[in-house]
Parts: sequence; C-alpha cells; structure tokens
Amino acid sequence: MDWAIYKVFTIAIDNASTNDGAIEYMAQSLKAMNTLIEVNHVKFIHSSLARLDKFREFVIACRMDKMANVLMDVPTRWNATYKMLEGAFKYRQVFDKMTYSCEVFQAYFLEEEKLKKVMVNIVGPPKDDD
Repeated sequence: MDWAIYKVFTIAIDNASTNDGAIEYMAQSLKAMNTLIEVNHVKFIHSSLARLDKFREFVIACRMDKMANVLMDVPTRWNATYKMLEGAFKYRQVFDKMTYSCEVFQAYFLEEEKLKKVMVNIVGPPKDDD
C-alpha cells in the first residue's frame, strides 16, 4: 500500500517456507480490496475423478481429445501458473459449455470455499473475459 500497488497479476518467489506467511498476508489483503482473482475451474476438474470424467464428457461433446487434461498450478514453480492458464485456454469452449449445461459445475461456484483461514465466496464460472 505504501507503494500504491493495488493490482497484482502474479507473484514470483522461491519455495522457501518463510514465503508462506507473506503469500497468505497478500491473499488476505487482495481479498479485502476485492482484487483477488482465482482460477477455480481448474480446481474443480482436479477435485475428484468423477469431475475429471465430467470434464472429459464435455471435451468429447466439443469434439476435442478425450484424454484432455489441464495442469494444476504448483505454487513452488514459477512457470506453473502460466502452463495452467495456457492449458485452460485451449478448453475455454468446454468451460463455456459446462457453465450452461453442467449443474455440478455451476453449483461448485456457488459454494463457499475455505482458503486457509479465510472464507472466500467463489464469484462464478469463468467468463470469456476471464
């Protein structure tokens, strides 16, 4: 705040355990300023085998590779967020279809998720602009 930084896209750090507290503090601060953005559609896919299967059903319906997968973010790897977003971008047609046709996917974004010690409302499925 002293430096007037109010919008943060990404933070690159090494994997030292002392950074965990700083990242938690930043997440809470950004959430308080309503600027925290999360990529929850990828978390949805990887939260269970049934959800991965549901994702792949929609992939097939969109005439894409049935073995489709989107990589998860790895907090200790600086390029993992990029790779996750790059993979998710390929399947935005699938996510769009799931937004309108998959009740489980829709319901996921209406739930509250516990993010460490902070309750966060998930704001909805990803939109084209996201």
